[in-house]
Amino acid sequence: MRVITCVLVLITLLVGAFLGYCYYGTQMKIISVVATVTPAQEALGTFNEATQQVENGTFSGTKYREAEYAMPNSFSFLTLTVRMENPGLLPMDWIRISVVPDAADVFQLASARTPSLAGSNRADFSTTILTRTGADTLRKIKVLYYVLGRPFEAEFNM
Repeated sequence: MRVITCVLVLITLLVGAFLGYCYYGTQMKIISVVATVTPAQEALGTFNEATQQVENGTFSGTKYREAEYAMPNSFSFLTLTVRMENPGLLPMDWIRISVVPDAADVFQLASARTPSLAGSNRADFSTTILTRTGADTLRKIKVLYYVLGRPFEAEFNM
């Protein structure tokens, strides 16, 4: 009887440790964020397409404020590349990067896909915002993701 009790206690401890590790693995680690600035004049096709969508009401990104788009040289695209790590065994799905906007930010372009990050992996994902030329590149990043259908959020201050 003592042997069975010891085995059951050991199994319970192992299952508890495994569940604890699974919970620990749901916490995404944001390792770094790299900002790249591209003047809108150099990406005129993307600028014209996005601003036309905003004016037509078909823009699917996140709009922060109204702006006059007549002069592309007064805008820049700020691309934020976020290096993420999934320390757990379970995949992180439907990853969405959002930026807490600065006073100079106009809109954030929609992502073409909703990426996933497999267990025990690192990957780089990026998002692009339209901002006024000369604006600071430091932003607060929020990453929303799902593990087994439950939402989680990670934040990073640059």
